[in-house]
Amino acid sequence: MNRVLIRVLPILVFLLFHVSNSENEQVKQSLSVEKVVLDKLNLSRVVDFGSICKASSLSVLSLVKNDVVGLISEEIGNCKPLAHLYLNGNQLSGHLPYSLTQLSNLKKFDISNSNFSGKVSYMPRILRLLTLLVHNNLHSGETPKLDFSNLILFNVSNNNFSGPLPDVKGRFSGNSWSGNPQLCRELISKAYPPSKASRRPRPTYMGKLGL
Repeated sequence: MNRVLIRVLPILVFLLFHVSNSENEQVKQSLSVEKVVLDKLNLSRVVDFGSICKASSLSVLSLVKNDVVGLISEEIGNCKPLAHLYLNGNQLSGHLPYSLTQLSNLKKFDISNSNFSGKVSYMPRILRLLTLLVHNNLHSGETPKLDFSNLILFNVSNNNFSGPLPDVKGRFSGNSWSGNPQLCRELISKAYPPSKASRRPRPTYMGKLGL
């Protein structure tokens, strides 16, 4: 790990997980961070999205394969420049906030292999979206009717989606939809049974956990 990263890492962890207070507002607002990549570091606290989104230049947030818990709060909508959001492989849960639709620059969104639930039908409002990976969660309702002619990666498999499938314009196979028994269309059939990959149990936690 290079010296610059060693110096910056504590600041990034502070931004992500510290409970905000008035003394630290100036520090947060003055910090210019474009990328926060903290993958596979065994982080196990609740992310303070309100603080991290005060980094006004943040375009990439990646916390892949940690043990981060809690919800994605409404404050995520304040991360206006955010283009890549990777939260997959954590213990995050709950419904996705509608404020995600305020991320007009968001292109890649991966929350797979987590414990999220609720609807994602509003995702088409994020017009620049190129990658949507929400597989291996507990989502329900209809699948999002995206502009599939622009999508590069798409996977909603192994959830609880129901209703009709949108026209994917022949760009994605049944593997992208499998494991949703209530989806009605011949594309989902016995040829695409739910995967045997085990899901993590839903987390139980109280308050903000320590690193």
